[in-house]
Amino acid sequence: MRIARKMSRTPIDSIYHVVGISPVLDPQKATDRIDRKPLIRKYFLKKWLQSLKIKQGLFPDLYDFSSLFSLKTIQAVTDQMLDQYSEFKSASDYFKNYSIINDAIDDLPVPTTIMTAADDPIIPVEDFQRLKLNHRTRLVIHTFGGHNGFIDGFFLKSWYEQKLADLFDTIVQQA
Repeated sequence: MRIARKMSRTPIDSIYHVVGISPVLDPQKATDRIDRKPLIRKYFLKKWLQSLKIKQGLFPDLYDFSSLFSLKTIQAVTDQMLDQYSEFKSASDYFKNYSIINDAIDDLPVPTTIMTAADDPIIPVEDFQRLKLNHRTRLVIHTFGGHNGFIDGFFLKSWYEQKLADLFDTIVQQA
C-alpha cells in the first residue's frame, strides 16, 4: 500500500495491480491492540524477533539486535529499533509517516484491491470504512477472517490464495 502511494510521485511501470491483505492502516493503534492481547503479542513478537535473528546472522557487521531479544512488547521493540537504526525522533513520528488512514491513499495511481475482515482483532474495520478511495481501489471486507486468517476448510488453506491467483491471471491476460 505504501509503495502504491509512493507511485503517485515515482511511477513504477511494471506494477499493474497492488493487493493489500489486512494492511496496517494506523500503526500506533495496531501496536497498542497487539500489545493488549497476550497471545497475539507473543505470536507477533516471536515472529519478529526470529526474523531479526536471521537478519543479524546475515549482516553481523550492520546489526546487533541483542538488546531487543529480552523485550516483552511490540512497542518496546519498535522504540528500541527506531532509536538504534532510524532517523525518526520517536515512534509517534515514525507511525505518522507510516500511517495510511483517511485520505492517505485516495490518489493511488494503480488499480488496488484491499482485503480485510470485520473481525480483525488488530485493525478495526471502522478504519477501513473511513478510507477515502478512488475509482481504481476496491475494498473487500469479509465477515470473518481475523488478521490474515481467511481459512477455507479443514485443510487450513487460505481463502485468498486462489482469489489472488485468479486476479493475477486476469491482469496478465489483459496486459
